[in-house]
Amino acid sequence: MRLRIGEACALLSGTGRPIAHIAEEVGYDSLANFNRQFKALKAMTPRRYRARFVPSAS
Repeated sequence: MRLRIGEACALLSGTGRPIAHIAEEVGYDSLANFNRQFKALKAMTPRRYRARFVPSAS
């Protein structure tokens, strides 16, 4: 799980791809499950994580 979330972090901070596409790309079938596991490991949602690196993203 940590490897997939780590890869997702790189994609969130380095691309403008939609979060749902990133979740699929790193191996999650469910966006809700991806969001839940991401938040458990990073203490923030994928959207908030991306906003830290790309302030204009919302």
